[in-house]
Amino acid sequence: MDEKDIGDIIFDLDTRKYKGLYYIQNFRSDNDRPTLGMLPPQKRALEISKLPEPENFDLAYRNF
Repeated sequence: MDEKDIGDIIFDLDTRKYKGLYYIQNFRSDNDRPTLGMLPPQKRALEISKLPEPENFDLAYRNF
């Protein structure tokens, strides 16, 4: 997923009047995660400065 994908999610949540906290984090592939399969490491960190600010809820960031 890239900044546009996350921006689309933020827009969708705002449109639905989501309230609360939404977490955004970089993918970590350092452990076995059988529910995710064998995904390769993330190629680059998201640029959070490119993400839109939501109107109805707060964003929190992990692994940045």
